[in-house]
Amino acid sequence: MTHLELEKILRGAQHTLFWDERQNPPPLDSPRLRLRIMELGTWEHVRAMERTFSKETIIETLENAPYGSISPMTFNFWCLRLDVQIPYPDRFATRKPS
Repeated sequence: MTHLELEKILRGAQHTLFWDERQNPPPLDSPRLRLRIMELGTWEHVRAMERTFSKETIIETLENAPYGSISPMTFNFWCLRLDVQIPYPDRFATRKPS
């Protein structure tokens, strides 16, 4: 799959998954887009994300996920898929949303 094909899929995800922010969606390299793909994306979106971003970048996205941005079941799935052990985001942590 070429870089342009991956970008097209990610732009589709950006348009589809941010229906509430159509006028100003997050950039393609945004952690918010990666989290929304992890939570609501199609298998095509997930595969495009995995081909575009390194495993370390995806792990970093999980590590810095604000509370409520990803469900516990989805978080667990991604920890298993990436073979990492990360604590679920604490709702009292002081993280700035990206």
